[in-house]
Amino acid sequence: MTTWNFVKTRLVIILFTLITITALPQIVLSIERDFALDRRLGVVHVGGNYPDRRTQQDFLTWGGVKAFQLGFNSLEVFIPSNMCFSQLPYAVYQARSKYCEPPPGKWPLAQSLTEFVKHPDFAELFSQPFNTFFLTAYPLNPGLRNYGRAEDAKIITGIPYTQNELNLLREEYYNFTKYLLETYKNTGKSFAIMPMVTMDRWLSGRDFETDENPGVCTTSDDAPQNRIDNMVAYHKTISTAIHQATQEVSATGVNVYLTCEVNSVICSMEKNVKAAINTVIPYVGCDLVGYAGYELRTISYNRNDPTFITRTLDYMATKTPNHPDFGDKNIVFSEIGLQEQRADNGMFTWFTKTFLPKALGWGVPYIQFWSLGSCKTFFPGLAEQNNPNNCTGMWMFKPDGSPSKLYTFLKNTYSKSITKSPTPKPSSSPTSNPFPSSDPNIGYATCDSCGFCPPNAPPQSWESCRSCLYPDISSDPALMESLMIDPETGLPPPVVSGRQYTFLGCLGGGAGFTEEGAVGGVVQSLLNIIFSVAGGISFLYLIYGSYIIITSQANPERLNYGKRVLYGAIAGLIFTIGSVFIVNFIASGILKIPGFGDS
Repeated sequence: MTTWNFVKTRLVIILFTLITITALPQIVLSIERDFALDRRLGVVHVGGNYPDRRTQQDFLTWGGVKAFQLGFNSLEVFIPSNMCFSQLPYAVYQARSKYCEPPPGKWPLAQSLTEFVKHPDFAELFSQPFNTFFLTAYPLNPGLRNYGRAEDAKIITGIPYTQNELNLLREEYYNFTKYLLETYKNTGKSFAIMPMVTMDRWLSGRDFETDENPGVCTTSDDAPQNRIDNMVAYHKTISTAIHQATQEVSATGVNVYLTCEVNSVICSMEKNVKAAINTVIPYVGCDLVGYAGYELRTISYNRNDPTFITRTLDYMATKTPNHPDFGDKNIVFSEIGLQEQRADNGMFTWFTKTFLPKALGWGVPYIQFWSLGSCKTFFPGLAEQNNPNNCTGMWMFKPDGSPSKLYTFLKNTYSKSITKSPTPKPSSSPTSNPFPSSDPNIGYATCDSCGFCPPNAPPQSWESCRSCLYPDISSDPALMESLMIDPETGLPPPVVSGRQYTFLGCLGGGAGFTEEGAVGGVVQSLLNIIFSVAGGISFLYLIYGSYIIITSQANPERLNYGKRVLYGAIAGLIFTIGSVFIVNFIASGILKIPGFGDS
């Protein structure tokens, strides 16, 4: 590398570092789209097999961008502790070399969930403008690795957790929650943490996604009590950790919810079989209950009973304690999908014309479709990658990039065009409107980008932040114009593109962070502050040195000291003034960085 290229590279790194330190995590990536689906509709992005991304090694972040451009407003991703067990080169999100120990190692490099989501890939993913991220997040603490995927193995064996294991569990989820709250405060994002996939799979041993007779059961299918006890201990410990962190941090503009996923409800509802919904959920403090509703899809369709969907959701609500943010509608479909390559036309019609209207009409706040584009979940082989006919068809787009039948229906039925092209901002979680309004069609975000989260009073810096990010709205917070959701876009008012409000004040110009000139504008603002402070300090030393000389009364030592201060101050002023011209000359005249020298 030549000296010039080395210098140029270092300058770019310094500029990027200044932006990152000052603005993160306020930055929300600008991803353009001209329509959005119903804000309750999301998608699962799990270890996706996208053939056109095989060499780029960015499946995680690319899948997030793809999901947002398809119109989805919430995204579910996986952090399983067994993500590296396979010796294939793919691993979860096709990135073994990024996330896993080198072979023959089988564990993640990260030793905690907090460490894992600090990876640049996840930091970039979380900066994407989704309302909500569902995180299927298994504990990664090495102290729990003796059991493989410890939470599953312990529950299946029925061996009680030790107090040390529960302490490690509590510590991991406490720190994880605290990190999310502190890092993403005032972004309007929600994180739904699911510490286990489908409880009932481990309680009963039945996989209701592939079970040919879901809902066919007797009381002999009761989950063993020792497994129930372990499941309660596991989730209750995590619930305590998440809620303790939430109370201690008291962050505004961000939510973390414990989401407990079940997949066997009908046997409990109809025959009082012991399952997670009636033996675990009522006692562990879940904020949301996720329903991997494959059994509901099969049974309700076969029975041709439209009311069966709402009756099942009503039953689940009676077993789930209400939540302040969702009331008694804190049941979500954390997994649901349609095997297009296997389902007949009758199933497709039922799914689109009966299931979706009934579920949304009941009031579920989220439906997460399985899945974004996977042919096979975690470890696809070459046959599955290259031949779509080997796939089940639970996808939004096919391996060749064409839209699926289900996604085409969703776009035609549940999308709204976005007439503007603002920089997307996260909106509220899709709960009922908590704000009084004369217009019942007006909705409000939970928080704005300045940290105003009614019913709490706006922060002291709200007016300064508003004039920076929302100059066109009223300065009266009581009108809540910064929270008002546009019915056309499903989004709150966009901030001025490219501006960031930080502890240094309003930074940035008129360009988004992905637009030409944005980086230069923000960095130039920072440098102007730095040079102004340096110039001010030099001027004060100039006055101080002059004072020393005037009052020296011919004392040689004091006179020489005053001269040194005076000369240093003059040199500092010359250096500061010269630095302004040098930096602008290098940035705009030589490096040609857009945005420098424009202000």
